This record gives sequence, structure tokens and C-alpha cells, in this order.
Amino acid sequence: VTVSVLYWWLQLHAAPGNPIVAAAMDVFRIVREYVDRMIPADGSMKVLLLDQETVPVLSTAYTQTLLLERGVFLVDQVGNTARQPMKAMRAVVFVRPTR
Repeated sequence: VTVSVLYWWLQLHAAPGNPIVAAAMDVFRIVREYVDRMIPADGSMKVLLLDQETVPVLSTAYTQTLLLERGVFLVDQVGNTARQPMKAMRAVVFVRPTR
């Protein structure tokens, strides 16, 4: 089950006042608001770099299409050594803090 299907199901079947559904919807909202601040839809093209911990966080609220609407044309992991240098591109790095 993809995250977008889960989100759609929660919206369709959410019983008013159900605390579990409300909490799940809050997680989607919180992630979406955080990423919206982190990746402005300013018309510029960007690369989004993630680590192993932030990939599932991002995927809870964003699809590739939604990221593309915000100017993200490539999503990659920080440790990918096969990636070609893209010095002319802006990058947004979303990683878990270690301290």
C-alpha cells in the first residue's frame, strides 16, 4: 500500500472524532508543512538529498509529482557515490541530526 493510497483511504473513511485517524492525519500535515518550508516552490530546479532515515519520513506525505511541483527534479541519497556532480544545481539536504 502506498502512502498516497493510505492518505486517500484515511480521508474517505475517517470517522469524525476518531483519535487514531486524527493522529495519522496530523502526521501527514506536520510532514507536509515542514517540507513545504524546507523546499520553497520558487520556480527554481532543485535536487533533494536524503539519508536512510528521512526517505520514509518524506514518503509519508509527498509523491514524486508533488515534489516536482515544488521544483525537485531529482531525489537521491546522500551516500550515493555513483551520482554525477551537478555543480550548477541547488540542493536541499534533508538528513536526520546525529547529535
